[in-house]
Amino acid sequence: MDQFININIGRLEEFKASLKLEYSILGVHYLDDISSQSYEIHQDTVCTALGRVFNEDGTLVLNLKQCGQLCDGGDYFMKFKEIDDADAIKVYVDDEHIFQDVGVCQKYLSLLPRMPDSLKGKYVLIKSLEADDLPLVIIFLVNPAQANRIIGLVNYKDYGAIQFFPNQPTCVSLFAPLVTKTPHINFIDYYDRYHQGLIRGEFIWPETNLLISLSINQFREVLDNFGKSPQGGFKR
Repeated sequence: MDQFININIGRLEEFKASLKLEYSILGVHYLDDISSQSYEIHQDTVCTALGRVFNEDGTLVLNLKQCGQLCDGGDYFMKFKEIDDADAIKVYVDDEHIFQDVGVCQKYLSLLPRMPDSLKGKYVLIKSLEADDLPLVIIFLVNPAQANRIIGLVNYKDYGAIQFFPNQPTCVSLFAPLVTKTPHINFIDYYDRYHQGLIRGEFIWPETNLLISLSINQFREVLDNFGKSPQGGFKR
C-alpha cells in the first residue's frame, strides 16, 4: 500500500490552471472511523455517487454497515457484500449479455484488479482535494487531451506501460492504482453512464470525458514533474 505523502498546494494550483480542469480533483479516503466529522452517510450506487461529487463539488461517504449502496456490481467489486464470482457471472452473461459465455466472463473477472482486503469494511470518503488531505487515491474527470498530459507526467522519470481492461466497472477506479501500481484509465462503463447515470432525465457523465485515477504517490510524481516536462508547465 502506498504511504501518505503531503501535497505541494502551490504546485497543485499551478497544475489545475495549466490543464484547465473543468471538474474538481477528488481524493478517495478509506477510514476506520468518521465520528470526529459530521459527514452524512449516503445510499446510492457507487458510480452515480462518484458522478454526483464531480458535478456538485460535494462530499460523499459510503459504508454498508450504516447505509447500503444500490448496485450489486458495486457490492461485488467494493466488497461491501459477500457476492461470489458465479453470481457476478450470471449478471454479466445471463442478465446483461455483456459476454457471450461463462468462459469469457471468467477471463474478464480474473484480469480485473481486485479491491485489497485491507480496505474491506472501511468508510469510503470521496471529496474535493484540499490542502491538508491525505487520500489514498486521486481521481480526475478529464477529456482525452488532459488525460494524456497527466499520464505523460507520471511517466517523465520512469516510463511504463498502462494496461486497459475493456468493460471495466467505474467503481474500480476508487482502488485500482493501489493494486496495479500504474495509472488507471476508465472510460466509464456503459451501464454506469447511460442507465444508472441517468438522473431526472439528464446524464451526469459527459460523453467527452473519462476517468483517470492515481495513487497519492503517483500524483506527487505528477506535481514534481510538472515544471520539468512540456506535458506540464515547462517551456523552452
